[in-house]
Amino acid sequence: MSEQEEQQKRLKAEQDRLLHRGNDLSGGALAGAGLQFGAAIILSAMAGMWLDKRFRTEPWLLLITVFVGASAGFWAMYRQMTRGQGKDK
Repeated sequence: MSEQEEQQKRLKAEQDRLLHRGNDLSGGALAGAGLQFGAAIILSAMAGMWLDKRFRTEPWLLLITVFVGASAGFWAMYRQMTRGQGKDK
């Protein structure tokens, strides 16, 4: 193998390492995504209960805010998962 081929091989290996750095989904990242999803639902439920008491619309605002919170939590989790797989640009 010539010196030039060896240098190209090292350069390719370094490029691959840099491209894939930080794209792995670790256990901590998955746990963080789950906690973020749960927190979004809990906080939106609390906001919905407060709004329902304030405007006396029980249980409608609670249902709406929980749905919005679950959607936002799912979207955030989806973005984190796809970013970890390198699909989200």
